[in-house]
Amino acid sequence: AYTEESYAKFTQAVSDLAEEGNAKKSTLQGNAETAQADIDAAAAEITAAAEKLPDLLVKKPLPITLTVRAEWEDNDNKDQIRPLANVFVTLVNSGTVVTVLELTEAGGWQGSYEIPAEEAANYQNYSWIVAEGDEVVGYDMIGSHTTDRAEADQLVETVLTYEHRSRTVSKTIIVKWEDEDNKEGIRPDTLNIGIMYDAGSGKKAAETITVSAAGKWTASTSDLPVYQDETRVEYEWDQTVEPKGYKLTEVEISEDGHETIFTYTCVQETVITESEKTVVSTETTVVEETVPQTTYRLTVRYWTGSGRTSQAFPDYVGIYAPGSSYNVKSPAKPGYTPNVSRVTGTLTGNRTVHVNYTANPYFLNIQYRYLDGSQAAPSYRGIYRTGSAYNVASPAIDGYTASYAVIAGSMPGRNASFVVYYSPVSQPEQKQETVIEDYKTPLGLGTVTVNAGECFE
Repeated sequence: AYTEESYAKFTQAVSDLAEEGNAKKSTLQGNAETAQADIDAAAAEITAAAEKLPDLLVKKPLPITLTVRAEWEDNDNKDQIRPLANVFVTLVNSGTVVTVLELTEAGGWQGSYEIPAEEAANYQNYSWIVAEGDEVVGYDMIGSHTTDRAEADQLVETVLTYEHRSRTVSKTIIVKWEDEDNKEGIRPDTLNIGIMYDAGSGKKAAETITVSAAGKWTASTSDLPVYQDETRVEYEWDQTVEPKGYKLTEVEISEDGHETIFTYTCVQETVITESEKTVVSTETTVVEETVPQTTYRLTVRYWTGSGRTSQAFPDYVGIYAPGSSYNVKSPAKPGYTPNVSRVTGTLTGNRTVHVNYTANPYFLNIQYRYLDGSQAAPSYRGIYRTGSAYNVASPAIDGYTASYAVIAGSMPGRNASFVVYYSPVSQPEQKQETVIEDYKTPLGLGTVTVNAGECFE
């Protein structure tokens, strides 16, 4: 279980420590004047050193198996549309495609990939995804759950949950109060809020639920259909419900659309009696005057990323008459998907609604070719979300130069493809030398040698 080098160091250290301990023991016991305390101290020193010896052992790296399994939420294939095969999942390592597996009914809807021991230390960089174009017809992949058992038995299990579109969904409403902890004492104990649905033929009431203080101002609907006659159903909580003395001032919808938060702000002011009026002088008193609200402001804020740190678009601000309906389409942002396609409702007070945009994943494809079009190296395929940075070094090929040493940039809101061409390295120009034959002795001068550049008359 340990590397040979570390085990050799361990056994040698054990031998050396044992030898050292025996030597100390022999020396101390042989000296009649040695105090027992000194003997005990030496023994404690040897024991402490022995306790550290296991730190020398280094476990051998072992391969780690990554398994993936598909689970189905479709009432045991009630509609008989679950595929028998062709369920493809992609394994990526830090955005780079490692392999694509086909899960089949015959194979128990599962597959696996083994990470070699030398790469196992970085196993957390690997993940299973459903790539664009590999969706299962009639189903949505609604969950991905991973169990990490690498330390225990070198196994990491991932379960992908596919849900049939005949499925149902429960919607949750959460109510928050901005009223200084019910300072005015008018907060209701319960609130009935209806949820409406639209399957393409207009809004209709789905059901009404009660949110209460006893339930910590959170409640959920019964199971509601996600599709109706192949049309996806849109659900929306009734925003006209406002308890006396409160206005619905903020609506927040979760990224998956299943959870909505209503924030109600107290607008009732404390009544000022005659005895409580503030006297400015003997002739003048301050009297608060109530001015009827003739218009309300709707603010829609658009965000990308988590934590609302990056604004996707400028705020939409609309001015409406009290009781007016509003229908604001979420702007299209290439490469992103908003959590609500339209912001709708009826305005009974100033209100702020937040729309969150999620970056979509896309493929980055790079081909490596010689100038004649033939393949120079295996192609690269990575998956990146819109706006994320990529930096892929081109493979080195002896005797050839790549047209791009690195393909780098920011992922656009679409698939991106590049071709890197390899051309032969230019050979340095060879210098031609002229060899002049040895000069012969001119004019019969015997052994005289004529050198270039010398002049004889």
